[in-house]
Amino acid sequence: MPTTSPDQAGTPSPAADAAPRRRRSWVGLIGLCCLGAVVHLSTRPPAPTPDALAPAVTLPTARGLFPAAARLGPAPPGQAVAVYDADGRRLGSILDTTPAAQKHPGYAGPVPAAVGLGTDQRIIGVRLLDHYESPSYVESITRSGWLDRWNGLTRAEAAATTVDAVSGATMTSRAIAGAVRQTLADLDPEAAPAACRVPRSLPTALAWLALALAVMRLASRDRRHWPRRLGPVANVVILGFLNGSCLSLALACGWLSHGLPWRHAPFLVALAAVALLGAVLTGRPVYCTCLCPYGSAQDLMARLWRGRQRPGLPSWLSSGLRAVRGGVLLGVVGMLLWPRPFDAAALEPFSAFQWRSATAAALVLALVFLALSLVFPRLWCRHLCPSGRLLEVFRARSAEAVARRGLDLERALLAAALAAALRLAWRLRG
Repeated sequence: MPTTSPDQAGTPSPAADAAPRRRRSWVGLIGLCCLGAVVHLSTRPPAPTPDALAPAVTLPTARGLFPAAARLGPAPPGQAVAVYDADGRRLGSILDTTPAAQKHPGYAGPVPAAVGLGTDQRIIGVRLLDHYESPSYVESITRSGWLDRWNGLTRAEAAATTVDAVSGATMTSRAIAGAVRQTLADLDPEAAPAACRVPRSLPTALAWLALALAVMRLASRDRRHWPRRLGPVANVVILGFLNGSCLSLALACGWLSHGLPWRHAPFLVALAAVALLGAVLTGRPVYCTCLCPYGSAQDLMARLWRGRQRPGLPSWLSSGLRAVRGGVLLGVVGMLLWPRPFDAAALEPFSAFQWRSATAAALVLALVFLALSLVFPRLWCRHLCPSGRLLEVFRARSAEAVARRGLDLERALLAAALAAALRLAWRLRG
């Protein structure tokens, strides 16, 4: 009989080791997919019914456009809501763009508005209703006076008017303009809605080139190849400052609730597809290393310290920062399932590239960790970035990495998915 040495007996075969490694890597992915489905079902807005009134057009909303408003008339579907004063005189009417806003999503979801029409059928103002958009982008639009662009126009004129997008809040302003024009055009079948002029055709084309450059970087093994040297600069300038194209928690929250904006943001959808497919097929953090504008900015900053000895980060601090990262990620999931007003864009530094509309928290995070990356390369990416941690779930990890880092996030995702399923079942029952 063939004998087996002790060393051979104690060494597991590659086939035996592959099964548990594959099983472990799929645990987090399955849990994340289940959790995403539950969040989508739990947070998506209800589909409008044909006989529904216009619940968004309330008396306080009307008084924001007509200060003397005392009573609202009936709200037939797809028609304007009449507004009356205390003596019964008609002051004008209000249009609700909520149905059209579902077809024109912003950065994180639909942005419905109330359009006030005077008795002469000219627009007197536009006011935003309850929405799912990042508050920082909406504040940038309202502060700029952009909502007054339609004032004084008739319905047909407003539907055919080309409106420039707001720099720093392009997707949000395009969504508002598209919903307003579509709503006005539906009332006047002969009026065709005009397109929102976005003076960013060249930056968008450059963004596609930057994405192609990143794919070339991924395929090239030569560190001196020009895509590797030019890629970080292209990411910061083109994807970051010119387009604001970053994968973030705010973006993921909006897409989970309202779906992917295939028609209105094709580049962002393609960017997310490359990030996910790259992680699944290569097992590497493709987006974090080759596409993320903030990660590239940290790389460029670290080059200034090249050739000098860097201090190491204490292990206890590294573990603590990673625990904070997982806590932030699970906290966002909890806020999605038990909705409370919050701005997910303030939890990460990515919106700082659009500094006109960025929150103070995002700007501080961006500047602090960019300065720290001079000494500690990619400190944010390696220890704190919740979006990067989310993408790690799609990567196949080695057995050593699993043993070292454990399955803390995977187990937490499965527990969160179970809790979310129970909450959804309770909600549907009620």
